[in-house]
Amino acid sequence: MRFNAPPGWPTPPAGWRPPPGWSPDPAWGPAPYGWPFWLDDGSLHRRRYRVNLAFALAAVMLIVGANVANGNPAPAAPIGPPNWWQQACG
Repeated sequence: MRFNAPPGWPTPPAGWRPPPGWSPDPAWGPAPYGWPFWLDDGSLHRRRYRVNLAFALAAVMLIVGANVANGNPAPAAPIGPPNWWQQACG
């Protein structure tokens, strides 16, 4: 998320967050009605994607690791069309 300064307000430096109790200078004027002060810059979505990907990879590693530890190697993917297709077209 990034701060979106309204028209007439100075542009803050990248990553700026208002400290507790901060209020804008009255000389800047009011923000337009409904002004979006915070815009999604994509960082939140990237962070969520990375976290979800990490959890998915960890889950796969745990499942495969548990199968291998119990003497059950991961099954090989079947090659070719499924059985029902062979029966219907064979």
